[in-house]
Amino acid sequence: MYNLNPEQIVKAVYIKSAVAISAQDTFSDNRIPAELMPATISVANAIQPEYKDYISPASARRMAPAVKMGIAAASRALSLAKISNPDGIIAGTGMGCLMDTEKFLNNILENKEEFITPTSFIQSTHNTVAGQIGIMLDCKAYNSTYVHGSLSFESALVDAQLQIEEGAAKNILVGAVDELGIEFYQHTSLRNSQRKSTTLPAGEGAAFFVISDDKEQAMAQLTALETIRNCGIDQLQTRLHTFLTQSKCKLTDIDLLVLGNNGGKWDTYYDRLRAFFPNIRSINYKPLTGEHHSVSAFACWLGCILLSDRSRLNEWDNRITDNTKPRLILLYNQSEGMNHSFMLLKEC
Repeated sequence: MYNLNPEQIVKAVYIKSAVAISAQDTFSDNRIPAELMPATISVANAIQPEYKDYISPASARRMAPAVKMGIAAASRALSLAKISNPDGIIAGTGMGCLMDTEKFLNNILENKEEFITPTSFIQSTHNTVAGQIGIMLDCKAYNSTYVHGSLSFESALVDAQLQIEEGAAKNILVGAVDELGIEFYQHTSLRNSQRKSTTLPAGEGAAFFVISDDKEQAMAQLTALETIRNCGIDQLQTRLHTFLTQSKCKLTDIDLLVLGNNGGKWDTYYDRLRAFFPNIRSINYKPLTGEHHSVSAFACWLGCILLSDRSRLNEWDNRITDNTKPRLILLYNQSEGMNHSFMLLKEC
């Protein structure tokens, strides 16, 4: 369990920029698009940006989708924050460069484990995205990747916060990325159907942020973050109460809930948590992004966009009639009743 709250935080942590690539057109204008299309197909492919603006075409042809999405999102996040070279690069991913992994494994089978070229294996490692970003920037600073399933982004964010607290860095590039494979998601779709884990399609995407100790022109402040491996539904209220108490926050201080409902049987957790806030606005994002390990990074992007007032709430959900800009947002996500995360984002 990770728990970062104001009692532990020495330096305030700010999000200077946030960029997301998703199944919606979130990259082109870096805001909530005017038209949102529900993810109702079998897979929710990300809308790919014009990579030639960030990667040479010759290099892009050899890169996995996760690498291209990561480089584009990271490059734009640094540009928006006016940072040319960060003090560290930290990424999270659930599955890494999945398509190269599938390609390598299929080559093993097709060639009966003989005369296998190592290229796909080398390119499939989970730290490829952070490594390629470091090479592109010629950044020799701290570089790390977390592979913690649906808590991969949160783990990367914890590391970034600790680096800033210890004075080891002032500006850190942190994010998460996952891509769609073909065979893997055929398997997981069958598994999810059998276990009733989700009614949503598998998704993919990337989101990157510049985390800083500098408040000037920041989009949001990361007030608190907690991850919990196991939490029974009857324990949820106690864990939430402890989290908010340690964060010197009351239920009534929360202006908006950003929840990870995916239509599966585990949505009971979100229903239970929402019941604790009967008069608070809430929005769900996974019906528009699909489900994947790094989707909580998209939720963080959405929270930053709403706090920085670049879009109004009813652009995301027209059922919300109160468009007052939120000041404190609670993000909550879990995966099949495990890997719970609470995050508080505050306006600057």
